[in-house]
Amino acid sequence: MFRNISILAAIIACMTTLNSPASARYHRGAAPIQAGELIFLKASLAGVEGGTSRLLVRKVQKTGKDTYLLATMKARTNTFFDKIHKVNNIFSSWFSLFHNGAFRYHLDVDQAGLRQSRRLNFKSSKRRGTLLLAVKTYANKRGPVWRPWKRRYRVPANTHNLVSALYYARFLKYRRGKRFRFFVFVQGKIWRVSGKMTKKVKLFTAIGTRRALLVEADTWSLRRPRHKRKLRIWLSDDRFRLPLKIEGYVPRIGVAKAELTAYRRNYRSRLLNKRNQRRGRKGRAWGFLSDF
Repeated sequence: MFRNISILAAIIACMTTLNSPASARYHRGAAPIQAGELIFLKASLAGVEGGTSRLLVRKVQKTGKDTYLLATMKARTNTFFDKIHKVNNIFSSWFSLFHNGAFRYHLDVDQAGLRQSRRLNFKSSKRRGTLLLAVKTYANKRGPVWRPWKRRYRVPANTHNLVSALYYARFLKYRRGKRFRFFVFVQGKIWRVSGKMTKKVKLFTAIGTRRALLVEADTWSLRRPRHKRKLRIWLSDDRFRLPLKIEGYVPRIGVAKAELTAYRRNYRSRLLNKRNQRRGRKGRAWGFLSDF
């Protein structure tokens, strides 16, 4: 049970990482991500509020036709789950928004008495990629403090980390019935996600009623391909592609959910949440963003 709770943040992040083969098309010219973009998600497990997740774009750098981002995600359990299995992890990554040839990734682990620093460096060719993982342990209340160690992995070329895959996927051109696939490296394992966009719906959220794309997928570890997990994600049907709602199943515990509670476009804009939401003009999916 504790092991399943500890990977809750990873599962939620995986649910938002939707990638496709290299032939997919992206909204390159209209990428609206700016430095200071902030997304708040509220997570729950089996109907009980579990904590929050915050995603912040710290830096945006444009080089030629590509865009590079420095983004950070912080996953934190609430007071109730702190007593069961405390999680206070910080994920940071420097990556290309439209290509997956290389990335740098750093994870500060602080959960259940374990404090670690995990660093990933990824490089790839057209077919295969190489991941170099370096781990250093600072404290471990439940066991010994291991010596620093490194490990090299051979992985598929379109492999991502939890942070880069989220932003990379928001600008895919989704079509109803067209399948996608992706690989993500989580806790020393390669996970594969395969699915499709099934329909367009209206969704009630903390920032009002929005049009959304419903994406359904299956995910499984390459080590255990028979143990599949169902995922569903609602992305806003506009150029911002915000993750409005996410659902996935945690074995032996129940359904894990994450819902958008607040959004800020850049450092200078105001935070949009349930209290200060505004109605936009008719025909505009995100009329309140006209102020930014």
